[in-house]
Amino acid sequence: MKQNDYWVSISDLMSGVVGVLVLFFVVSILAIVGAQIAAEEEKQRGAREVVQKLSDQSKNNKAYEGIEFFSGNGLIRLADSSFTQGSACINKSQKILLQQQMSEIIIKELSQNIRLGVQIEGHTDIVPVSSSKRSSILTCAPFDDNYTLSAGRAREARNALFSDVDRATADWMRRVSVVGYGSDRLIDVENPESAKNRRVEIRFINIDQ
Repeated sequence: MKQNDYWVSISDLMSGVVGVLVLFFVVSILAIVGAQIAAEEEKQRGAREVVQKLSDQSKNNKAYEGIEFFSGNGLIRLADSSFTQGSACINKSQKILLQQQMSEIIIKELSQNIRLGVQIEGHTDIVPVSSSKRSSILTCAPFDDNYTLSAGRAREARNALFSDVDRATADWMRRVSVVGYGSDRLIDVENPESAKNRRVEIRFINIDQ
């Protein structure tokens, strides 16, 4: 064997080894990414399932008009029409629906799944409130700007859903939170005064333990 042939063989061997190592590295990375995606999918399953159950319950029921279900995102949206105009108060029919129809499923899921949480989010359009609402009797929750209005509506939705819950003994209530975003998260950006932006979203989230 010529010396040049010897070095060519060594070079080919090293190239092959490097190729195998690179392939092994790529396969390992893909396996890790795949495992992470699968874990995230499993993590989100509980949130999707509870919304799907509520969506199934709502079919062919006109009482659910004004409520949208997005099971893929673990999200329920209450339209502006679910609330009294210029107020944080939930309409009587929607309040009864939350208390008597939706509450039971949500409480059951929260009780059984320690990784499931709920964030109830209030949203408004960009139009400032016309005047301060200071009487809690008239407005359910007093507010003086879009942030406190959105928080008040979210709080009223929470109170309707969990009105019969003994918060002293229901540990899972610590996984229920309320936040008011005001006009910070518009869904109709091109028309910031649109009624679509005035909503309450019940967002199911999966909590790492």
